[in-house]
Amino acid sequence: DPLIFEEYLLFQISLQIKKQTVKNEKGVAFSTNGYYRQKFEKGLSFKLTDAQSRVIGEIERDMGSKSPMNRLLQGDVGSGKTICAIAAACNAVDTGYQVAFMAPTEILAEQQYLAIHKFFEDVGLGVAYLRGNMGKERSGLVDSIKIGSIQIVVGTHALLQGDVKFNRLGLVIIDE
Repeated sequence: DPLIFEEYLLFQISLQIKKQTVKNEKGVAFSTNGYYRQKFEKGLSFKLTDAQSRVIGEIERDMGSKSPMNRLLQGDVGSGKTICAIAAACNAVDTGYQVAFMAPTEILAEQQYLAIHKFFEDVGLGVAYLRGNMGKERSGLVDSIKIGSIQIVVGTHALLQGDVKFNRLGLVIIDE
C-alpha cells in the first residue's frame, strides 16, 4: 500500500533527522574508571558474564564520548540489566553528576531501589526512593536532590513532577 510506505518513509526520515541532531549536540564525557566504578567491580560477589562485560564496555565507550548517549538495553528478567545500569551510574557519579532511575510502577521502583541502595550504601553514596503520596518526607527528599546531597534517585513518574529539580543530573535510566 503506497500510503503505508509513505508514512513509514516519513517516520524513518524524521528519526534520522533527530538522530543526526542529537549526534551533533554536545554532551558530557563521563569518567569510565573512577573511584565508584572501581568499587563496583571489586564489590561484586560474582563474576560478570561475557555479555554483561561486553554491554558495560559498550555503554562506557558511549559515556566516554562527548556525544549524548541514547541506548536501549534489552534482556530477559535476571539477565543483569540492573548491574549494567549500576555500572553506568557509577561513571556518572564519578564525574560529579546525579542519576535518576525511573520505573513505571511503585512495585518495580521499590524493587530497583532495594537492589541499587544495597550497592551504593556500601560505597557511601546517597540514594533516595521518590514516589507519589509521600507527605512531608517528600519535601525533604526534594530539597536534598536539589542541593545534590543525594546522588542517586530511584522513583516512578514522581521524578517528573515540577517540584523535583536536580542539582546536576547527568544520567537517566528508564526501566520499561
